[in-house]
This record gives sequence, C-alpha cells and structure tokens, in this order.
Amino acid sequence: MSTQFVHAGESLWIRPPDNFQLDSSSLPDNVWPAGESGPALAERDGKVKSVMSEFVEMLKDNAKVWAVCATADPDGINVWTYIDSRNEPDLMSVFDAEWRLRKAYPKIAFDFNTVSVPAGDEVFDEDNLDFLYRR
Repeated sequence: MSTQFVHAGESLWIRPPDNFQLDSSSLPDNVWPAGESGPALAERDGKVKSVMSEFVEMLKDNAKVWAVCATADPDGINVWTYIDSRNEPDLMSVFDAEWRLRKAYPKIAFDFNTVSVPAGDEVFDEDNLDFLYRR
C-alpha cells in the first residue's frame, strides 16, 4: 500500500461520488453492542477511549501531532488527527499509525481524517466528542 500526496484540486476519483453505492454486506456485524443507552453505551464509550488511547500512544513520538478527536456511531469510529506539518515524514507516521490501528481492530470501521493546520487557540465541542487528546 502506498500513499500519494496531492494538493487541493489535484485528486482524482476512482468512482465519482454521485455513482457511489455502499454494499451493506461489506460492513462488519455488531461493531458496537446493541442499543445506545445504559451499560451498552458505557461499554462502547470505554472501547472508543481504549482504542483511541492506543492510537495516541502510536503517535506520541511525533511532536507535530497536537490533537486527536474521535466520535463513534453504529458504523464505527470517526477520527480527526490535527498535525502542525505538511512534511512527508511527519504525515507518514500518522498514516502508519492509522494502518496499524486498522490491522489491530479489523472489525471496527475507521474513518480517518488528517488535518494539517498550525496549533493555536482551537475550541473543540467536547460535549459531542467521544475522545479528545491535546498535546
């Protein structure tokens, strides 16, 4: 697997978005416990925090990563990694950690997003996040 770096307006679609169809048979069954209340919700939240803590541990040596946020829904975990760099080695360490997490948890569908922006006075809506790490 290789990663190609492209800039805004340069990326090519393999399949245009208007023709995209999701085959539900490709989604994992029972990613989260049934129901979204009480003990089931607590178990799901505990798993998100555990999985994301592993991800942050993989990134601890990359001083350019200044925040990791995650939300969970019945389909999986949505992850945003904020990095103060556009340097290829810095970004590659993030991409490598993403692949290692996918391999460690093959039944969880991850949606990884890497945002290259300088650290500053960001405000995160912590009430709507299942996990938040800030350096």
